Order: sequence, then structure tokens, then C-alpha cells
Amino acid sequence: MTGETAVPGGSFNPDSLPRIREILNRDREWSLYALGDLALAEVMHCEWRFSAVNPSALTLFYRAFDPPVFFAIGAAMALERLLDQAPLPPRLYLHIRPEILDLVCARYHRVTTKMMQRMILRSAALAEFAGTEIISANELNELVELYNCRDGKEKEGTFFLPAQVEEGIYFGARCNGRLVAAAGTHLINRREGVAAIGNVFCLPAYRGKGLGGRVTSAVVNALVREGIQTIGLNVSPESPATRLYHRLGFREACRYVEGTAAGRARS
Repeated sequence: MTGETAVPGGSFNPDSLPRIREILNRDREWSLYALGDLALAEVMHCEWRFSAVNPSALTLFYRAFDPPVFFAIGAAMALERLLDQAPLPPRLYLHIRPEILDLVCARYHRVTTKMMQRMILRSAALAEFAGTEIISANELNELVELYNCRDGKEKEGTFFLPAQVEEGIYFGARCNGRLVAAAGTHLINRREGVAAIGNVFCLPAYRGKGLGGRVTSAVVNALVREGIQTIGLNVSPESPATRLYHRLGFREACRYVEGTAAGRARS
């Protein structure tokens, strides 16, 4: 008996939920996205691995995207056992702490990473959000058209699915009837009290007018009004957007690594 347990997507065992939740809640700020993936609509995309021997270690392969997103929490030694428990995907999108990057590099030949920061709302300092409006699922085509205007650098590391609009909160700003700025929730899990803000974008011609701050503030306001306990977002430490998020009441919680891993090493 190794004590390790795997819970593949599509066959989620509800009996595993208390253990998974317990591990993730040891560090809610780092586990923000994984807590969001405990929502019923997301469970089918998740493969969880955790240990009965070391109850503070857990890995998640989130397969709604290609490549699947890899998240981990716990000590490197315990996580190493979990990674070797079953075959790994041929490619990964990494969402990990720097201290376990060596585990990935030992298992994949091609690893490319960048440093990111997780910011958490400490005390809402809401900016003006007049002139914004909720974006409904009926306006999905307009939102997709707006996001298709992002250039390659702006698209890098972004994740957007139509379900995020149907199940989450999105706000936009218009000019002459055209949607020119938007922000929303990458995820929201009301049962777990978590939400992650993302997909903040404004057309280049309309930047410098405060529209990005308005739509983001509108989303934050809606989440606070709902009583969401942990609200966070991801951003590069060098991004100018960091100043905006700081003004809205977000503060850095931790640094982590995003990137890709491919070319599985032979065992």
C-alpha cells in the first residue's frame, strides 16, 4: 500500500472531496484555481492525485484545455511520489511554485517558464465603474470578437471558454454601441467562496481612458456583493496592469511559475 490515490476526470468519487478540500484550504490563496475546479461543472475535467500518507500534498491535471494545466501543492518529496504514480500527459501547461520546477524538468525535455504573481484582494478600493454593463451569454459573440483582437503577446497564457460567461460574471464598456473593453471571472465557485478575475482587455484605440479599470472594478464589486471570500488574479510582475490592480485593493500573495513542458523523458 502506497497510500496514494488518483481520482481521474469523469469518474469523480464524492468521498474524496473532503480530503481534497482539506488540502487545498491549507493555502486558499495559492489553491484559488484548484478550489474553483471543485465546482460540479469542472470536476469532469480534473484528475486529482493525493496521498493518505502525506495529507498535505496534492496534484491536479485540469484537462479542459490542451495541454492540460498542472497544479500542485505540498512538499517536493511527496509530490514526486504522486507524479510517478501514473503516466503523465505528453505536454503540460504549468501552474506551479518555483520549488518544484526541478521535478518537472526531470520528467520533460523541453520546459519553458516565466515568473508570475498571484494577487489577492485585501480590501476593496473600488474605482468608478459607471458606464459598464453586464455581459450575458446572449452577447457571447461580441465578447469573442473583442478577444480575437488581442495580439499574440496579449493572448499568451490566457484561457477563455464560453462557459466562463454562462457561469461567471462579465462586465463590458461600449463606445457607439461597440464593445471595446471587458473583464470577467476565469472561475467562480460560490460554494467554496472563491473567484479569479481574468480576461481583462481593452481595444488599443480606447486605452488610457480608464475603461480597463472600470470593467475590472465592476467585476470586483459584483463579487464582493455576493460575499465571495477569496478573490484573486494572476499577472506578470512587470505588467503595467499591476498598478491598476494595486489601486483596486489587490496585493501580491505569492510568486509562481507558468509555462509549458513537453517531450516526456524516458523512465
